[in-house]
Amino acid sequence: RICNSLLAHPEVGTAIRVGDIFALLVEHHFKARDMDQAHQLIEKMKARGVAVGPYLDAGMLDQIAGAVGVDSLLDDRYGRGKHDSHGADDADMIDEDDEIEEDLAWGHK
Repeated sequence: RICNSLLAHPEVGTAIRVGDIFALLVEHHFKARDMDQAHQLIEKMKARGVAVGPYLDAGMLDQIAGAVGVDSLLDDRYGRGKHDSHGADDADMIDEDDEIEEDLAWGHK
């Protein structure tokens, strides 16, 4: 209930990442074996423009997809390559590290 309230708040992104809230909800429903609700939340993530790969484990996504009869729940950006525990591949992790370093460098100018 708290997570759903946070998602409804228009400025939630300033306090916590929306993807983290969705991930918590999806994992809760996955563990409760409520695959339909987990799938609906993943689709809501995508509708809000939140990349699924960095927040949800690829194995869990595969199990949910199989249970609801869809091919894949990973978004195109993260594909089906080699994944770490958060679903992002090595190239995405390097890109994110570079962006963080650039942001830090910019902040010190």
